[in-house]
Amino acid sequence: MAIDLLDANQSKAFYDRRYSDGYMDEWPAEKKQRVLELIRGHGLPTSGEALDFGCGTGVFAEVIQQALPHWKVSGCEISETAIKIAAKRFPSMEFFLLGDSLPASNHKFDFIFSHHVFEHVPSVADTCGQIRSMCKPGGTVLLVLPCGNEGSLEWKICHLRRNGIDTSRGNRWFFEDPGHLRRLTTVELEAAMQTAGFGLADEFYANHHDGAIEYFTREEPSLVPALTDLNAARGYQERQELSSLLGPLQKAAAIRDYLRRYEYRRQLKGVLAAVRSLARAPVAALYRVADRKLTKRSREEWTGRQKNRNGSEMYLVFKQSHGRSAT
Repeated sequence: MAIDLLDANQSKAFYDRRYSDGYMDEWPAEKKQRVLELIRGHGLPTSGEALDFGCGTGVFAEVIQQALPHWKVSGCEISETAIKIAAKRFPSMEFFLLGDSLPASNHKFDFIFSHHVFEHVPSVADTCGQIRSMCKPGGTVLLVLPCGNEGSLEWKICHLRRNGIDTSRGNRWFFEDPGHLRRLTTVELEAAMQTAGFGLADEFYANHHDGAIEYFTREEPSLVPALTDLNAARGYQERQELSSLLGPLQKAAAIRDYLRRYEYRRQLKGVLAAVRSLARAPVAALYRVADRKLTKRSREEWTGRQKNRNGSEMYLVFKQSHGRSAT
């Protein structure tokens, strides 16, 4: 039976099952460091109360605490399973179930963080309203989520494919997680938050090109065959454009696949395995150099292009106007 993720009860059951299976229980160290630096760089006071909105199993609640060591950090989620896991992992923090009403303490928060939540929620407007009701007047909100702006490598791939962008489902891109209900642009999210009483104060973007190649070939290699499928092109001209566009992604995928297989074979025992490993060592050494270069280019892209809106992931900072907090 198909699951309707717009239905609150079905959505909760769906994510309870996912979190039971280890869903989003860790993120790359590079990503966590990026979030930590952004939080530290926004002039927040020495102490206050912070909320990880849609905290999952608490990965970024821990990052917030590292960035703001003298703050009280809490997390909320719709999944009771995720909350139980988070509370066990980080017993010094408070985690609560997000429902139709606020927790009994009815606290407002000085800083609210949300990581990859807005693409999952049934209603963007309702979620903005929830954040407004939990934010102190003048509070700061940092939202991190997939970005639908034009121009990234992923957008170009989707744009050149048949059914690459599903306009009937919130402009989702074809390779997205089944739990994603939409892919928002900067303009769309800014408008929704503005309606809730927030103004866009700062913006950052990642995964323009090299960052996307780094992510897919290191974190999601199983998606590379679909991304590089030329048979999905909308026509002859689009196929030619895709072919020229996909070279760096295919090359990086081949290099990292070789290194993964090489490292696996190095663990095998026996004389024959040792000889084969030794024979492959020179190629592996060259590929490691190429691997490090890609990682370096990805980091330089974040440093040099983070203000360019044509990234596939956005980090938007909002400030709430005084007097707009819900009572």
